[in-house]
Amino acid sequence: MIMPAFVLGLPVMGQIVRLTRSAVLEIRGEDYIRTAHSKGLEPRVIYVKHVLRNVAIPLVSVIGVQFGYMLGGSIYIEAIFSWPGMGGLLEQSIGWRDYPLVQAIAVFTSVVVLTLNLLTDLAYAVIDPRIRYGS
Repeated sequence: MIMPAFVLGLPVMGQIVRLTRSAVLEIRGEDYIRTAHSKGLEPRVIYVKHVLRNVAIPLVSVIGVQFGYMLGGSIYIEAIFSWPGMGGLLEQSIGWRDYPLVQAIAVFTSVVVLTLNLLTDLAYAVIDPRIRYGS
């Protein structure tokens, strides 16, 4: 179970680490970070309250999109590691020309991706209180 999870998550992990590093390096040079240092705040507090909160918005966006890609990529992972799952079922249903099952799997996958995108958008309001939805 470790190898398939590692293979599925490795490209995503690289992108997330690269994005996090560049965003943190960019935000560390901002004026409000220097002000927080000059006020005598502990570095841990500065990173948690100021740096990570501002890094979280683009990071949540990328993670939300990558979950959809990982869901699609799991079809290949299941085939490579011979795991039974929706990917194997999709592969069999295509081979058997069972089009209603192919359509059902496509609709299910679409609903999961849409739900993940909705949760990503709702997470924005939790991370940054300035973002509000509705009237």
